[in-house]
Amino acid sequence: MERTRNILALLREQLWIIPLLLGVAALALAYWLLSTEADLLKSWDASRLRWLYGGDADTARGLLSSLLSGLMTMASLLVSVTFVILTLAAN
Repeated sequence: MERTRNILALLREQLWIIPLLLGVAALALAYWLLSTEADLLKSWDASRLRWLYGGDADTARGLLSSLLSGLMTMASLLVSVTFVILTLAAN
């Protein structure tokens, strides 16, 4: 019992265990959705899914481009703030 408690306490302190579990769950969900794609989409017709996205390929490309540029901006901001924090902590 004590050994199990120690292992659980050790796992609680690790920062990688929750993202690992979420990644495994996402992979399992993706595999399940891809394997049952035909069964899920048989009951849906195209008119019920129009609310998902109503644009063409060029509009989708523009949307993805703006989302990715925003993501790159946030990532560079995160890296630069991390460097500033590490520089201040080193002093």
